[in-house]
Amino acid sequence: MQLQNEPPWTCEMERSLLQYSVALIPMYCGSSTSDGQGKLAHPGSGTLVTTDNGHFILTAAHVWEELAKSDGIGLNLSLQSDTYDNFVIETKHLNPTATVRDNDEFGPDLCMLRIPIARLALIQSRKIFYNLTVEKTEALATLADPPFSAWAIVGTPRDLGQINESETQGTFNHHVFQIGRPERLSRDDHDYLEFKVYDHPPAPRSFKGVSGGGVWRVLVENNLVSRPVLEGVAFYQSPVQNEIRIIRCHGRHSIDHAISRTVVRPDN
Repeated sequence: MQLQNEPPWTCEMERSLLQYSVALIPMYCGSSTSDGQGKLAHPGSGTLVTTDNGHFILTAAHVWEELAKSDGIGLNLSLQSDTYDNFVIETKHLNPTATVRDNDEFGPDLCMLRIPIARLALIQSRKIFYNLTVEKTEALATLADPPFSAWAIVGTPRDLGQINESETQGTFNHHVFQIGRPERLSRDDHDYLEFKVYDHPPAPRSFKGVSGGGVWRVLVENNLVSRPVLEGVAFYQSPVQNEIRIIRCHGRHSIDHAISRTVVRPDN
């Protein structure tokens, strides 16, 4: 399927999905410039979620592997898609529960980053945590894909961002890509959603940076958008063949498996 032209309800859907979504920007204090500014790198993507076990950033395991090398992780807490507002969590304070990846193409490739309770208040004042425990009932109730549902992937593609020459400032476009319906498949104990995307505008030249971003399904009736359902996490893009690439994502069953591997902490 092709990335869709924008219908009238697109802006409302984008505002809704950006409330749950964050760019994850690696910050390197050890590589500071002459004026003491730390350097930054191109981000990955994530979704703010909560379960009975705490508050987390849901992302891809390979995104965490890169973030773990940094000193801190900057989050964009503004609802403006291209705004970064200098909110940083030290990497050492994030507690990851990640899958062990067998390969790049099929993973499994998921990670739950537990957010320290001391940093929750500001995030909650700007963004919304998607409740995976409560919303699981809604997801199960809408397992069949209604005819008037829209699908979207939210992420921060490198091709739509820019870092200055000194690597101290950047512009990162956190984008909502409206896409067609996925093909569903299973492999071993994991489920997958695969989206076909044509390799020409409005699609970026590469979806690098979108990994870890949420896959959403939104019911649309009479040009009104209902509450979104988190369906998966993007983690892999295929090479382009015949002008089409595949964006592969983990589905709800895989997310549930990742949740089951987290444990309750007394500070959450």
